Amino acid sequence: MVQAAKKNRVTVKLFVGFELTSKSRIHLSQSNEWKQASIIQGHSSKTLIECPYQEKTYLGRYLDSNILTIQELKNQAKLISKIMETYCPALDLEILSLHFFPLVLVA
Repeated sequence: MVQAAKKNRVTVKLFVGFELTSKSRIHLSQSNEWKQASIIQGHSSKTLIECPYQEKTYLGRYLDSNILTIQELKNQAKLISKIMETYCPALDLEILSLHFFPLVLVA
């Protein structure tokens, strides 16, 4: 019974996002769209969140599905890039590197 409770409290999710650099932070701080989105922080398809991981901060999304195909990962990467373009149209996204990593969440 105790193991079942522990098992239900632990969730593994895949996160995909861009590493936040000083340049991307400057662009975000100047973006009205980002400021509005960060205030609302809802769970819409256009919401990006900041996630600390291994002493760096990333801006992206948790992926909903447990099993994803390569094509679905590519689609998510394109979606995040498009959202970043709305927040920071002057930022060259080619200089940002996209990262995928698992996160273990304990409730």
